[in-house]
Amino acid sequence: MIQNAEHLASHGTLLPDDASAADVMVWVARARECAVQRCELLRSECEAVDDNHRSELFKAFALPAQDLSEPGQLATLVGGAMRLLKPTITPRPEIWWWRNINAAIRSAPRCRKGAACPDCEERRPCPLDVAHEYVALSLLSDNAGHQTDKRINGLIMKTSSTDSYLGKWSENYPVVAGHVAYLCIKRSELAGEHGRAETYSGNARRLDLHLVEPHLTIRHAQTLLGQQHVNEAEAMIKGALIPGSTNPSQEMLRAALIRIASFRAQDEHRKRGEPDPQYVLLRRPADRVRTRRFS
Repeated sequence: MIQNAEHLASHGTLLPDDASAADVMVWVARARECAVQRCELLRSECEAVDDNHRSELFKAFALPAQDLSEPGQLATLVGGAMRLLKPTITPRPEIWWWRNINAAIRSAPRCRKGAACPDCEERRPCPLDVAHEYVALSLLSDNAGHQTDKRINGLIMKTSSTDSYLGKWSENYPVVAGHVAYLCIKRSELAGEHGRAETYSGNARRLDLHLVEPHLTIRHAQTLLGQQHVNEAEAMIKGALIPGSTNPSQEMLRAALIRIASFRAQDEHRKRGEPDPQYVLLRRPADRVRTRRFS
């Protein structure tokens, strides 16, 4: 959070519409100072940037630096950059950014009390845990910012998984590719195209994306449970858990483990020929006899 009054005062100067190269460098320097100080104003400034300047600002600001080594600092920078990211930036920046920021995200110290990014302070998911989802969502759109069948069905989720964008991304950026696949599947289901969604699910499984994207993990675990492969489903879900992650999908995985434990308990009762405890009728104790009211 902001601790420096001088830095806070610097936010009173907005980037002009006809910004010069010098203006851009001033904005970038202040934005990096925001990351160092874990400033909560960075997010709204990144969201409000005019599209005419978004490309040059993103490229100058979005990469990590040695001075962002304390907890919450890189998370603050990533939180601003992911809100600055748009598919209309030329050339497309998503993969470039993820390739350059991914290692830093994995090695960054986690936010903690007294040294947390603005998102964590507000109990939102930490940018370190959800930045790949912003990358995936941006990748779904074409250069004009529109999600089209031509891009999604013809390029990203092309029938030949090895020749598709998804296949190429899965080789080096599996967490991004996994979320892209999930978004495409969800989009098809919402459109009532369930056959297409199932085809996409099959492609994602062949690329092992169900091992890195929790939503796909749970989908496949449900299939395994239906086939009575309880141990395999449980092991797969445990393998997708990331200790300390604030991504809401991790809570879904933990809830799925609870359901599997319940499923296993019901199965054990069934094998012993016992009724499922949750369906056993509560009977009146033998020493309690209701008098015949109308006798």
